[in-house]
Amino acid sequence: MKRGHKNKGAFSDSSPSAASRAAEQIRNAIVEGALQLGEALSEETLALAFGISRTPVHEALALLRLQGLVTVLPRAGTFVFQPTEADMEQLCEYRLMLELHAASFSFERNRAAASAGMKAANLDMKKALQQNDGRSYGRADCSASSPLRPNEGLHERRISGSS
Repeated sequence: MKRGHKNKGAFSDSSPSAASRAAEQIRNAIVEGALQLGEALSEETLALAFGISRTPVHEALALLRLQGLVTVLPRAGTFVFQPTEADMEQLCEYRLMLELHAASFSFERNRAAASAGMKAANLDMKKALQQNDGRSYGRADCSASSPLRPNEGLHERRISGSS
């Protein structure tokens, strides 16, 4: 994350959920590529970026470690996870299974909307590929207009992966 970059979503660290909100913001930064795979993480830098103290950042990193998004190496520091080729292959297989089921579910419920959403997402992905813009590609791939998010209001979650 760029030094001195104040995060738009700064919040008070006196809130009991400051750590969970910090974890969510760090998770988003990883997913969106603001934090690179394998990048060293500094509690102090993250706290400054989010405008909070180091305690909720420390707790957030502990939570993200349990979720496999960060790795803690004794006497070396905390790093964004670095998937192996085998990890990526497995993630892609899981994603394929989930997306096939989600697409089937979406087409059963509203074929026209699912088809329109898929066409729009594909168009955005093609544009991003032509511009060599990985972040825009990822956003289009996980877009809210995607038919692969049939329960957007019910389940606030994303299926994300590498392309």
